[in-house]
Amino acid sequence: MRSAEKSDCRTNSSLYRISSGGVVDYIWTSMAKPGEDILDIGHQRSEREEGDLSDLNSTVAALNDDIIKAPLAFPMRVNEVAAEEEMDLVSVP
Repeated sequence: MRSAEKSDCRTNSSLYRISSGGVVDYIWTSMAKPGEDILDIGHQRSEREEGDLSDLNSTVAALNDDIIKAPLAFPMRVNEVAAEEEMDLVSVP
């Protein structure tokens, strides 16, 4: 077990995508520009240094420098501004 590093972000995004059962595909697709790979969206989000979903706030399990598990847990918060607007039900805590 070790703290995640920026070089882990793409692998973590891939693992998160697999484990989400299609939820992050749905969310990242809505964020992507035309022609943009949704895994790139996940990678960019995971590289951020701020926010609950930053991989830099996480721990990974590695074996011989290969990530074999990336546990993910984060608090669900209601964005008061977004709560006043119509939200996509997939994104509602």
